[in-house]
Amino acid sequence: MAQPRNVRLAIENANTRRLDVTVEYTLESSAAEAREEFIERIELWGDDKMFNGKDDRLLTFSNRTINPRGQESWDRCITGSVIKDMLNEDKTGKDEVYALVKIEPKHKQTRKCSEIVRVKIRKKG
Repeated sequence: MAQPRNVRLAIENANTRRLDVTVEYTLESSAAEAREEFIERIELWGDDKMFNGKDDRLLTFSNRTINPRGQESWDRCITGSVIKDMLNEDKTGKDEVYALVKIEPKHKQTRKCSEIVRVKIRKKG
């Protein structure tokens, strides 16, 4: 299974309205997987384990199809601009933000639901 390794997050220009965000990682895959397409989903999360025990998903930074084109080890660098308020997960003090990288095969098993059946089911009385 293809895996992201060495995920790094950089946030720059913290004193401006828009922040420059960079997420870098290495996609490691087997030789057989290196020609497949994957869905790359990168989310930015606020670390709140000390406050309420649950982290907060702040935004989806990237959601795209990628193809390693035969490379078993592929360095990725995704950059973008984010409005500062979107990463303000702690209303006071410093914000603790991390990047979560998810990689899924594009052509994975699919599911399909049936049509909705409307039926009145009564208890035996």
